[in-house]
Amino acid sequence: MGVKYLMTCACGQQTAVDSSQSGLRLPCQCGQQLEVPTHRGLMQLPRAEPATTTVATETATTGGWGRRQGVLFLAAMLLLVAAALWGWVHSRMPEDPWPKAVAEAEPQQMLMLWSNLRGGIDISDQEQGQSLKRLYDSVQFWKNMAFGLAGFAGLVALAGVLLPNPRVKK
Repeated sequence: MGVKYLMTCACGQQTAVDSSQSGLRLPCQCGQQLEVPTHRGLMQLPRAEPATTTVATETATTGGWGRRQGVLFLAAMLLLVAAALWGWVHSRMPEDPWPKAVAEAEPQQMLMLWSNLRGGIDISDQEQGQSLKRLYDSVQFWKNMAFGLAGFAGLVALAGVLLPNPRVKK
C-alpha cells in the first residue's frame, strides 16, 4: 500500500486514508461521513504512522468482492457456458445439402424436384430421414437450452447491476 494520511473528523477521531480513496466518502466511527480530498488535498494532510488505522479505513480498503461483483461474475460465467453450448450445438449441425443441390441443378431437374417437394417430404419410412430428424430435434433442444441459459444469465446480470454497492460511495 502507499502512503497513508490522517483525516480528522469533527468528533476528533482521526482516520487513515490513502490516495486510492480520493474523492470517496468514508464513515467515521461516530457515524459522520468524511469526504476524502483529492490527491492534491491529501498532500496537505499529516502523514499517518504505519500502525495508525481505524475500522473505517480497514473496511473501505479491504480487497475482495461484495455480493454485487459475485452476482455479476456468476452472470458472466453463465453467459460463457451458454456461448460454449451454442458453439457445440452448431458444430454438431449437419451441412444442409439442398443449397448445393439446387445451385447445381438443371432446369428440368429443378422442375422434377419441385414436383416431388410440393407434396411434402415423407421421411417416416426412411431410416436415414428418421436419424436426421432426431439429430435436428436434438440440436433444436440444445439451442433452446442455450437461449434459456443466456436469458437466465441476463436476468442474473440485471439483478447484479441493481444490487446496491455499499463499498463505494461518492
